[in-house]
Amino acid sequence: MSHLQLALKATNFDGNLSGPEAALAQIPKTCLLGRMVSDRHFGQGYVKNMMKKCWNCKGSFDVTGKGANIFVFQFANKEDKKRIVQRAPWFISNCHLVLKEWPPHLSWEHVDLGGLKPFFFPMLDHKVENLGKTCLWIQVHGLPLHHMNVVNAKLIGDSFAGLLDCQISTEKVLNPKSYIRMKIALWVDKPLLTGFDMLTDDLQKPWVRFKYELLPECFWYCGRLGHAINRCPFKGPSDRAPVYNIPEKDFGP
Repeated sequence: MSHLQLALKATNFDGNLSGPEAALAQIPKTCLLGRMVSDRHFGQGYVKNMMKKCWNCKGSFDVTGKGANIFVFQFANKEDKKRIVQRAPWFISNCHLVLKEWPPHLSWEHVDLGGLKPFFFPMLDHKVENLGKTCLWIQVHGLPLHHMNVVNAKLIGDSFAGLLDCQISTEKVLNPKSYIRMKIALWVDKPLLTGFDMLTDDLQKPWVRFKYELLPECFWYCGRLGHAINRCPFKGPSDRAPVYNIPEKDFGP
């Protein structure tokens, strides 16, 4: 017998609630929501101890586990929170920590941190659609010198989920190892892109390669974060990353 899921809706209530309690409404502004992108379990005590070493906060902060590797980080110092967001990405034990602002109009359950579907709440769907992202630094190798500019960095960033920062060194542009360094937004649970074929004036298609800095736990076969070779849930050919028999080192610098 198939499992049936019964949802009962209050038809005599229009969902219009009273205004927020002033003091409680300020709490999300002091918090960040976090998710460990891993199939391993992380306890809140371990997460706090590790991030305490990394963040070096001026004020105190608390960590509350919400289950399924989801955490709420509450900061006593607003500047600590701001600096931590700006300096992302962050990693614990070679696993990626996704950090998001907590929108005051949403419960933490309705924020999509990637990998977990927000609870079914149709009236909020349009407000959570852009929250399943994170960021990583990448290097773009193989571009001709005259294509190494911010405009092209923006175009490349759009092939992910957007460009957040870009560093182009004109002083070292003749270095054989010259590249564009970019901080890009990406969808947490989609395969990592490895590059693209660049169309040239003579219709050749040289390969332009992406190299990820400080790449966390990732299985190169499927190209996804959060698991290794012996724990990959994506076995079918259709679930593979858009690459062909590339070695694991091709994801990193």
